[in-house]
Amino acid sequence: MALDYGVLIAYILGIIVLFILGRMFSIPLKQVLKVLAKVLMGGVVIFGINFIGSFWGFKIALNVISAAVVGFLGLPGLILMVALKFLLSA
Repeated sequence: MALDYGVLIAYILGIIVLFILGRMFSIPLKQVLKVLAKVLMGGVVIFGINFIGSFWGFKIALNVISAAVVGFLGLPGLILMVALKFLLSA
């Protein structure tokens, strides 16, 4: 049962192409996962603020935009969301 050299070269080239494609898509995927992690953390922070604020009747809308603002900006983003809540609810 001899293996043809053409088949062997095709397997090697296929593995190289898969490696290159995997490398190409892994770099942007890491950046996308970082963005998703920040948005998720922003959502968790807003959820915590809403949980604590429910005792005093304070609530910030939890959506993708507000979670992204809090996730990317951190504490200044949270202060911005609280300030907007007070300015727009009056």
